[in-house]
Amino acid sequence: ENMMILLADLENQLFSIALYSEEGRKEHAFSTFADPLKSKEELFEFLKSYLMMLSVDVSKIQGSLLSSVVPSMTKKVQGAIELLTGMKCPVLNKSVKTGVAIRMDNPGEVGSDLLALACGAYEKYQTDTLVINVGSVVSFTIVSSKKEFVGGALFPGLEPSCKEMWSSCAQLMDIELETPTRLIGKSTKESMNSGIVAGYASLIETFSRKMEEEYQKPLHKVICGRDAMYVKPLLFADFNFSDSLLFDGMFWIYQKNFTR
Repeated sequence: ENMMILLADLENQLFSIALYSEEGRKEHAFSTFADPLKSKEELFEFLKSYLMMLSVDVSKIQGSLLSSVVPSMTKKVQGAIELLTGMKCPVLNKSVKTGVAIRMDNPGEVGSDLLALACGAYEKYQTDTLVINVGSVVSFTIVSSKKEFVGGALFPGLEPSCKEMWSSCAQLMDIELETPTRLIGKSTKESMNSGIVAGYASLIETFSRKMEEEYQKPLHKVICGRDAMYVKPLLFADFNFSDSLLFDGMFWIYQKNFTR
């Protein structure tokens, strides 16, 4: 049986794991709520039972890499992965070589998730690319054909926007997001869903076009991230969808830095 690499991504509300084969194929992926109250041991138990459920033999994991934008949880998650694999788990940070030149005023402040996305986008498309990641934050990142991280924009994500709306408006209810079938909602639930999902789809289209104008070159547009699936059906056909860009980038960074 093949050896595997365990890749973990920690964002503000989500902890995601992917297992890649040595050749770079995504074999398994899984996400769960990133609970800041969980201890290292609880996270380890969770990982262990998840791998058991997939019948993945832990001894087949030959290495790991963690990307985290939640400093308060980084050490715990890193510790849990190290307990699981019995090996050091490197964290994607400034000292890890990505090969991407960061053209920002302060290169050190670029999140490791955005770096991994930039890497994935360059390796996959090798052209001027706009990556739109729809997660706790909606990030727009431009990666040039010369492998530069050019810059971008950040918006609050769909879920945080929902939560803000529920908490500040007494009569609105908690809803499950889905792709709306019409814009003119006939119930509070439908109207909220339409406003948030279709509203973000419009924002993504318009904003992408304006960024392209400012960049003065055509951009290959890719949408990814946990809530991308709700928005994707409402976008123009020139938006490509990727469900593994971040992990593809992380795999590539792992190969470049941590393979013997």
